[in-house]
Amino acid sequence: MGPRARLVLALGPLAAFAWQAAGTPGSVVVGVAVAAVCHLVVVAWIAHAAHVRLPAWAVVFAVAWAAGVAAPAAAATNELLQARVAGWPLGGAPLVEEAVKAAVVLSVLGFTEIRGVRAGIVIGALVGLGFAVTENLGYFLVARLQDGPAGLVRAIAIRGVVEGAVHPVLTASTGAGLGVAMARGRVLPGVLGLAAAVGQHAVWNGVASPAVSGILCNGIGPGGACRGDPGVDRLLVVPAVVAAALTPGLVGLLVLARRAGSPRAST
Repeated sequence: MGPRARLVLALGPLAAFAWQAAGTPGSVVVGVAVAAVCHLVVVAWIAHAAHVRLPAWAVVFAVAWAAGVAAPAAAATNELLQARVAGWPLGGAPLVEEAVKAAVVLSVLGFTEIRGVRAGIVIGALVGLGFAVTENLGYFLVARLQDGPAGLVRAIAIRGVVEGAVHPVLTASTGAGLGVAMARGRVLPGVLGLAAAVGQHAVWNGVASPAVSGILCNGIGPGGACRGDPGVDRLLVVPAVVAAALTPGLVGLLVLARRAGSPRAST
């Protein structure tokens, strides 16, 4: 398959994402775009740290398929399982989401013939970016409808800026493992990378995310009523919680990238 055919294949899911965005308030779409830029900054930093440059069509493929296919597929699967399995959002959602994103990472690695830890990390981060774009669309829409413009601004500040690195860092772990697996012809590194992503995601869903929600609500005790604006906690404590949750995974990725050799890519 030539580069032009690959680019067409990469652009296909954009129609699905456009359909999802249709009919939403214009401010929500703008909010998603702002958040996407913040996510892109994170991915660009990861790519710079890993010293990786990918073909343009591969970047489009990773982001578009994650946004237009992986995110809707994961959401539909989680909704189905929530109705049938008690406690599924905490115990199973990370597995579903990271597995679906891993399929996209594996597809990009296969189509591009890119190998190695560094390239896998960057592709994983790109897939995480695309996934977050679609996921943010739903969150921003709810915030806009429930709390108006002020709620949308808060959602963009938290999910788009403060939590902008969550999905890119999580899926970069999967990418690191799959990059090694493809290079060495072994399954175990890919399994370990996916397990690392699922583990970090479970910690995020079970510990960090509830802590952020509690701080922003400024409630009293479990399920306590909100006490208004948390003030300085939003500017200091929330970023600290996010950093504490993501730093171990990010440091691990940087260590792997430094130990690895230059990636081999087909343009």
